[in-house]
Amino acid sequence: MAKQEQTLYEKLRSEVEHEDQKHPTGARYSAPVKAVIILLTIVICAFLFPMQPEIHQAVSVGSEWSGKTIIAQYPFPIFKSEEQFQREVNEAVANTPLSFTENMAALAKVEKILSQFENALTASDELQVDSLASITGVNRDNIQRLSAMQPARRRQFLRSLMSSLLAFQKRIYDAGFVNTPVSSIKTEEIIVRMTPTTEKVVPAGSLFDSTLYRQRAQSLFKDEYGETEAALAGELLRKMIIPNLLYSSELTQIAKQLPKQTIPRTLGIVKANETIVAKGERVTERTLLKLQSYENTRLLQSENRHPFLPFLGNMAHAGLILSLLVMFFYFIRRKIFSDNWQVAGICCCFIIVALLAWTSMRITSDFPLEYLIILPTISMLIAIIFD
Repeated sequence: MAKQEQTLYEKLRSEVEHEDQKHPTGARYSAPVKAVIILLTIVICAFLFPMQPEIHQAVSVGSEWSGKTIIAQYPFPIFKSEEQFQREVNEAVANTPLSFTENMAALAKVEKILSQFENALTASDELQVDSLASITGVNRDNIQRLSAMQPARRRQFLRSLMSSLLAFQKRIYDAGFVNTPVSSIKTEEIIVRMTPTTEKVVPAGSLFDSTLYRQRAQSLFKDEYGETEAALAGELLRKMIIPNLLYSSELTQIAKQLPKQTIPRTLGIVKANETIVAKGERVTERTLLKLQSYENTRLLQSENRHPFLPFLGNMAHAGLILSLLVMFFYFIRRKIFSDNWQVAGICCCFIIVALLAWTSMRITSDFPLEYLIILPTISMLIAIIFD
């Protein structure tokens, strides 16, 4: 019976066993040195792995994007620029209505002033001019004129005058009588805090201050009454300058802080796999904000992740690729695997290919730099030299 012919694997195995019998020694054939060469190759290749595309480059609105097309790898918000956000906040603060509180006792004080004045001048038919002038604070000449009236006529006049003054004061209070100059109110309305939980909006155009109050009173009573009555009404009105709306600096400052909390910092959202900017595209203001927001989001995400995890993943990837070649040489070409010089040469070829790939990713150019990755040439070179 003829002897069965050896298979290719058996022939190669026998060659390996024959090579093992005359295994040389020294650093060139040292296993620790070989491990260092392989490990160093894995580390270098891991550093040369392509990372996320860099988007930080000198770019302005209206310029052409010369980099590679940027595609969002995850959804992220489009943040406003700090200048735009501050501008919107400042505009909102400037347009924030001033806050006032209501003086609930104002009308009661006015009614008390008018009631005391009327009672003092109608308590007796004979008026003590000097005494009443001292008590009421009214000019002596005006009281002298009232004392010249018949008691019934005087009572009727005072009753009518008090009623008109009170009605006038109520109309002023309904419109709003503030304790600050109306000219200092730059907004179209003000906010009046009625209770701790309720507010009302009052148009700024209808408000009165002390100056407008006097002007309205003077024009009104000058037309309705004679000289004596108008003079007396004018003196009483000076005592009735009691604003019913009091400016609150504290409430106004609180209201001006709200825009910082309510104005959004974002303009929208970019979805995952959405193109942020394409190569050759004209950069708009919104595109620039997308690029800046994407870069900031990436930085925030990288801070939340362990910085060594991506590198460890690159090492595992490079090690898996290199392990295929190591197993081939260990089982099939043991002579090459035993020689550290030859192992180092093959590892250098791996590093050269990785370096060329890294260069093609880092350099921005219109030329097809991918053709510089001479992988087929390196493969043929290894086959010719080592086989």
